[in-house]
Amino acid sequence: MTLDKYTIIQKDKSRVVYNWLQYFNRDFLQQKLKENGFDVKSFYSDVAGTAFSKGSPDIAVAAVKTQG
Repeated sequence: MTLDKYTIIQKDKSRVVYNWLQYFNRDFLQQKLKENGFDVKSFYSDVAGTAFSKGSPDIAVAAVKTQG
């Protein structure tokens, strides 16, 4: 887990944004999706549909809700 924190400073105000980023692998995602009623159709290395590669820093998933 990683914290991506930044501050937005404007003329009349400022605010802090905290993005907690958690990293998942393909097996974990497939298991959790199945446990929650999804049928995984395919994994990709990006949202453009590039074939999945274990070396990719990103994962995109096509899944269909099968329950409830």
